[in-house]
Amino acid sequence: MRLKGSGRLVAALAMVTLWLLMGTEVNAMAAIHDHHPGGALQEAGMSWVVFSYILKVIYYLTFTTLAGWVLWSEAMVRFGAQETRVRDIGALFVRLYFLACLGYAFVYLYDLQLSVNMDFLKALFGYVQGWSYIALGAFALGSVFVLFRNRTLDLVWIVLLAAATGLGGHSSSYPMRWLTLPSYVIHWIAVSVWLGGILFAVYMLRKAGDRRQAWLPVVSRAATGSVIALAVTGTVDAVVYLPSIEYVYGTPWGRWLLIKLGAVALVLIIGFFVRRAWKKRGAGLGRLLKLELGALALVLLVVGAMTSQHPTPHEKPLDWHVMGADIHMTLQITPNQPGINSFVVKVWLPEEQSGPQSVALTLQRGDGPPRPVALAPVENEYTLSFPGFIEHRFRGQGAQLDRPGAWTARVIVTDEHGKVTEYEREFEAW
Repeated sequence: MRLKGSGRLVAALAMVTLWLLMGTEVNAMAAIHDHHPGGALQEAGMSWVVFSYILKVIYYLTFTTLAGWVLWSEAMVRFGAQETRVRDIGALFVRLYFLACLGYAFVYLYDLQLSVNMDFLKALFGYVQGWSYIALGAFALGSVFVLFRNRTLDLVWIVLLAAATGLGGHSSSYPMRWLTLPSYVIHWIAVSVWLGGILFAVYMLRKAGDRRQAWLPVVSRAATGSVIALAVTGTVDAVVYLPSIEYVYGTPWGRWLLIKLGAVALVLIIGFFVRRAWKKRGAGLGRLLKLELGALALVLLVVGAMTSQHPTPHEKPLDWHVMGADIHMTLQITPNQPGINSFVVKVWLPEEQSGPQSVALTLQRGDGPPRPVALAPVENEYTLSFPGFIEHRFRGQGAQLDRPGAWTARVIVTDEHGKVTEYEREFEAW
């Protein structure tokens, strides 16, 4: 069936709106992470962390379940399922998705309120993410009147829903939106096809198990296509989001990505045994399909954690101060990112001393060789005074921090009497 004139108009207006939103420069995710690198989660305690994770997992689970059921509904009817029953189950998924959408939007608004104490209306209308949640609410509400009536409109709804979800996440936080947003849409449609295919198989095994030789090959081909699409889009996202391989194992988002890959591998292994059972005339097929469904839900559980982490954490400038009985020391590294940085070492010595014989700063990454930073004495511009002590300031600049990850800073101060004081600290530069 073709879309009627009004349907084509609605679809066109929705796609134009999403395209315009892609060009919006204001970004709420950046506002959250710039103020608090972990988002508002670090400010609200573990209870909010767990609660927000649960809401996000529920959203992605209901989103992919509904989209997958919509995508496979026509095939279910074609292979013998009762159409009214398929629609009734779909209507239940619609209601669950609408409730999950409200919880998903609540997480976004509450995060912004905690992070930057942002006004509710500004959070909704001042950022592209806010508009995306408005669009999600409209699509969720409209699904009651749109879905399961016109196949083409169903497909348009799923694409727009995936695009609106993408605008509320990391795909809108990077410059290459023309690449990351389509990749996000394809990625989640592939997940929906895969999850919907497993739901289709579980349902049809109960209703038309004697015809599995007809419909299981369809599910198998769809799963294979989904895996290929997920591999391609997942690679694209990782390349765009992560500047180097160090971000994969050195950041929380990267480590969650590795866990997600492990969970996907588990799903693939179970899928192998599903196809094997099918070739053996269905021995244990139902149990394996349910196991595969649970493993795919585990993938979505990991995704819920990934959406709460930023792929490239924004470390604040390092400002490290150590107090002592005879000496105080401060090390400042700005901006504390890979590339050229400014280094300042401040030393407070007893006022009867004229100054230190030497101040040395070295930076070391892992087991690599120490990298010295050339320091030169400078006039005190802003002196922090301690009674009985005089400040001596040294400044340097260089590209010693050339790679992201964990580093060790060592400061060695020798006073005028030859007494050596050493300081050591590990820090991260991203």
